[in-house]
Amino acid sequence: MHARIIRTQIRGGKVEEAIQLFRSDVLPAAGEQPELGTIALLADRTTGRGLTMALWESEQAMNAAQESGWTQQQLGRFASMLAAAPAIETYEVSVRERPTSDAITHARVVSVRIKPDMYDEAIALYRDAVMPAARQQPGFLGAVLLTDRATGTGLSITAWASEAALHASDASGYFQSQLQQFGAMFAAPPVVETYEVAAVRLGA
Repeated sequence: MHARIIRTQIRGGKVEEAIQLFRSDVLPAAGEQPELGTIALLADRTTGRGLTMALWESEQAMNAAQESGWTQQQLGRFASMLAAAPAIETYEVSVRERPTSDAITHARVVSVRIKPDMYDEAIALYRDAVMPAARQQPGFLGAVLLTDRATGTGLSITAWASEAALHASDASGYFQSQLQQFGAMFAAPPVVETYEVAAVRLGA
């Protein structure tokens, strides 16, 4: 499974319009794409930052959507709302805990850079230690670990049933304790962001 991440910056006053357009146009179009599973729009209404995640069953299908113009067509819907050119990233899905419910309201996104000789160890730690601990957290609904071995980068996205549950996982010390397990593996400090899940369509 592979993922395409699109980071956007929406112009002031256009965030709600962009969210509604994603729900009314992009989600139905996504449902017609072969091998496109889960797609979600994460939004920060205050800053205008957005992150779209699309999970594909194969790298070939993901690339075909790009080559056919489908991805650019979807981005084109938002051209007048964008404050800057979108940043597009592609990843392999190394770990996935499919959400148990589509009642996802918030997400935590952690962007990391891992030392090359510790990449496999980091993936195993996420799968074997982080995921079991996450399942014990109230309001945790699912997660995905996206990786790019060529650049040493990774993206952890966790889904939560409420903003309160997300913040509680931080206030309790749980989140920091998980980050600390990777301390020696980080090539740079992780970047942590939180978003509202403004739209989501869960795949298989």
